[in-house]
Amino acid sequence: MFKKIFSVNDIDNQKQIIFCGIKIKFNKLILVQKLFCLKHKLLRLFKIGKNIDFDTFVITKFNISIAYNDKYYEDILNEQYLEKRFDLFERYYIPSLKAQTDKNYKAIVLFHPKTPEKYKEKIKKYEEELNGIFIPYYTEYWDTELLKKVVIKYSHNADWVMTIRLDNDDAIPLNYVKTVKDYFLPINKMFISFANGAILEDKTNFVYEYSNNSYHFLAMVENLKSNFDTVYFEWHDNVRLKCPNFLLIKTPGKPMWLEVVHDSNVSNRPRKHKRTDEKILDRFCIKK
Repeated sequence: MFKKIFSVNDIDNQKQIIFCGIKIKFNKLILVQKLFCLKHKLLRLFKIGKNIDFDTFVITKFNISIAYNDKYYEDILNEQYLEKRFDLFERYYIPSLKAQTDKNYKAIVLFHPKTPEKYKEKIKKYEEELNGIFIPYYTEYWDTELLKKVVIKYSHNADWVMTIRLDNDDAIPLNYVKTVKDYFLPINKMFISFANGAILEDKTNFVYEYSNNSYHFLAMVENLKSNFDTVYFEWHDNVRLKCPNFLLIKTPGKPMWLEVVHDSNVSNRPRKHKRTDEKILDRFCIKK
C-alpha cells in the first residue's frame, strides 16, 4: 500500500519521486552540489582549514594551437593575429593583473617559442612590470601533463594549489584574487565559479550584464599529491554537469569577470543582454 503512495525511481541520472500519484523529478548531481555548497558555508563559518598554505596560479594560453579548430593553428604566428592579440592583452588582461589587491599569486602564460622577437620584447616588459607574478612559458603545445609540470615547478612546496583559468583577451576585477582565495578550503577537486560577470563589445564599448553558472572563468582547488590535474583538465561547459564539488557564487551588481568580444574571437560572439553603465569597467581598471 505504501509503495503505491510513495516511490522513488532512477530515470536518466535523475530521481523521480511519486507521491500520491504526483511525479516529481530532480537531478541527483544538482542536489549533491547544493549540499556541497551548504557544507562549504558551514566550514567557512567555523574557519575550518583556513590556516592551510596553498599556492595560487592564473593560467593563460596565448598563441598556442587550439585542438578543436585547426584553422587557427596557422594564425598563432601570423603578424596580423599577434598584433591584435597583444593589443587586447595590453588593454584588458595586463591592467587587471597589475591592479590586483592581493599580489600573492603567479600568472603563467604560455607562448609559442617561435613568437617573433619584437613580441618577445613586449613579454619581457610584462615580466618586469609584474615582477615575481608574470611567468612566460614557451612551448609548442599544451596539455594537462605539461601544465602540471609547470605549476609544480613554480609552487612553493605547498600541498595545496588553486589554479585559475583566464583567457588572454579577458579581465578580472581588482579584488578577484583576494576574493577567490577567501573561498579556499582543502577540498580536492573543488571548482569555484562566479556566476555574475560582464561582456564588453570592443568595437562599440557597450557593456552588458551577463550571468552563467559554469563559464570559462573558473578556479579549481587540488591537492598536489592526489591526482593533480589543473583547472584545464575538464572543458568548462562540462564542469557543472560532472563535478560534485562545485561552488557557485552569485554577486549581483558586482561582476567578477569581463569577457571581451571582438572580431578575432574563436568561439565567443556578442550576446544581447541588459546593457549596464560603463563605469563598471573601473572594477577592472580598464580605461576606455
